[in-house]
Amino acid sequence: MKFMVETEITDNTVANLLCCAFEGGSGYWCRIMNYKKPSGEFVKSYFDLSDPDWVDPKYISYPLSSDGAVVCRAVDDCEDTEEADKEGNYVPLVLNREAIERGLSLMHKNHPAAFADIIAENEDADTGDIFLQYCLLGEVVYG
Repeated sequence: MKFMVETEITDNTVANLLCCAFEGGSGYWCRIMNYKKPSGEFVKSYFDLSDPDWVDPKYISYPLSSDGAVVCRAVDDCEDTEEADKEGNYVPLVLNREAIERGLSLMHKNHPAAFADIIAENEDADTGDIFLQYCLLGEVVYG
């Protein structure tokens, strides 16, 4: 027998995880290739920053929006060259709300210690990397 418990993860928490991943943990395997701009109002930053010139990074706000996305690729999908990138010789990995929900679910199931770090607000670059791999790849492949 077991108990099933639902856990609410806020957009703010996901924004922190995306920041941890894209600004630290996943740069060794993941490259942003393109953005899909949301058609309507997109989610603004959840970070309380006092700098009025700070611009909300699209890799946080677009995938949190209802129809926005970030299109990525894994570095080993093709040669790591600008020519290969321009030719589109890679498998597009789409990060959107659906991918985020799937990633959280897989992380909860397969990496409970890392998921516990999210709940405890103790996420770091490693937690962000694990999260992004589950979102984009469905499993932890790197690291």
